[in-house]
Amino acid sequence: MKKVERILIVLIFFLSALKGLAQDVVEAMSHEKREGFIQKASELRASGNYTEAGTMLDSILVKNPEDAPILLFKGDLMLQANNFQKAIETYSKLLPLGFEPTTVRINLSYALFMNHKPGPALVEAKGAWEGEPTAKNAVVNYFNALLWNTKTREAGEFLESQKDLLDSADVLVLKARLESTSGNYMEGLVYYDSLCHSFPNKHYVKEYSDVLLAKGQAEKAILVFENNNGLFSEKELNAFNSKIKNREKVSAGTRFSLFNDIGGNVRHSGEFWFQLPEAKTYQLRGSAGRSNLSSIYGGNVQTNFVHGQLKENWGRGITGETDIHFLQIKPGTGASYGGLTGRQSFKYQRHDRRMLSLFYSKDVLNFTPSLYEQNITSANLGYITHIMTGAKTGIYSQGSRGSYSDDNKKVEVFASLYHLFSMFPVFKTGLNYSYLHFSQQKELYFSPDRYSNSEIFADLSGNLPVKFPLKLAVQGGFGFQQIEENKPESATRYQAELSTSFKSLVASLKYQTSNVAAGTGSGYKFNWFTLNLAYSW
Repeated sequence: MKKVERILIVLIFFLSALKGLAQDVVEAMSHEKREGFIQKASELRASGNYTEAGTMLDSILVKNPEDAPILLFKGDLMLQANNFQKAIETYSKLLPLGFEPTTVRINLSYALFMNHKPGPALVEAKGAWEGEPTAKNAVVNYFNALLWNTKTREAGEFLESQKDLLDSADVLVLKARLESTSGNYMEGLVYYDSLCHSFPNKHYVKEYSDVLLAKGQAEKAILVFENNNGLFSEKELNAFNSKIKNREKVSAGTRFSLFNDIGGNVRHSGEFWFQLPEAKTYQLRGSAGRSNLSSIYGGNVQTNFVHGQLKENWGRGITGETDIHFLQIKPGTGASYGGLTGRQSFKYQRHDRRMLSLFYSKDVLNFTPSLYEQNITSANLGYITHIMTGAKTGIYSQGSRGSYSDDNKKVEVFASLYHLFSMFPVFKTGLNYSYLHFSQQKELYFSPDRYSNSEIFADLSGNLPVKFPLKLAVQGGFGFQQIEENKPESATRYQAELSTSFKSLVASLKYQTSNVAAGTGSGYKFNWFTLNLAYSW
């Protein structure tokens, strides 16, 4: 037994020595190859192959998972590759090592924001600033994180308190971002313009151009870029030109829909449409199609239509939209007739959080075949307002007064108070109220002397966790409606839409249902399916 024990002891010592020797060999190999891997990764980074460069660094990290400088290098590469989830994982491994904590937290906060997690991004940004409060990068990043979370008041106060640590260019760009995020985009553009004239820097010019493009000012964005094209590499210029070309694409598509209500009315329609690129002051869209409306109680109406739309931009926050519909209506009984309907609206919006719109519209009442045959038209004058009291709370209101060709009069008002709880995914909820009054009560269409509806609603939309781009948007409302002096009844509505895109192709399928009496002119519960397909080139 003692002999066996001595053999085991000798064997253990031999294995330990062999393990130590192997570790020395691995470390020697890792040390010899480390600089080679770093050099190769740097070359790949310079050529824009960020993912491949990260793979080179993995050859080092597999030997030493806590190699802090390499982890930081890899995290930066993942940011450049737009692989934000991988960047988050890499910086999270680096954070406990205490290596360059301010830089790591700043980069981690940006990766979290780009991965649609603004709340955690703010936590990391605040940690970076508190850890090194005099570091300019930490100050700027914390300010940006406040804006990512639409904390504009806090961001403004923080900027005032930190001005002494920032230079003039920093103050200008942060003020531009603050005004833009606060909704005062026109003042924000003034700051951006001053910034790019006083401090020509390619990052400032690119940011300014992106903001201009987002606001539909493509020509000015091109001019700003051309005046500073000496700041950019050929690759960067090509990227910008590619972005402009994407805005100049022509779009075309088709839409099919099926509608039915419990009153026995069934409508199916199809149309083809095209849309020209947005120009400086206008954008043109046209469509043509056919719809068929029938009833289980008899009656059938076929409608051919041509639709033209012109969006106008007159500058200084004033825009307009002109819609014209040419109709050829063929009732199952009686003679065919033509119609011209449309809508003209004017919108004034110099601030993202405040909007006023006025409109005039003319329509043909087409809720049922029997109503269609009567050729009753309506002319409506109305308004739309949208005022946000803060970054996430708003009031929306719409109202109109209408005159009908059968001598009826209508007054309609809708108001909504809502709060936006989340941007990723988008989650909004609030209260809606609507009121409807007709001067005369008609049998052909829903026309009560008094109708009201109050509801709680919620909207939720976001990308589904699948490998291909698939977005789901759902909306629902529950409340009570009252017709005349009748007892209040429950009112529910909801809709769901699935959409996806593949390069230049976009497709969506939407379903809507509602028993809200004012939801259709017939006052019936309905189901509505819509398929949309669009292609751009």
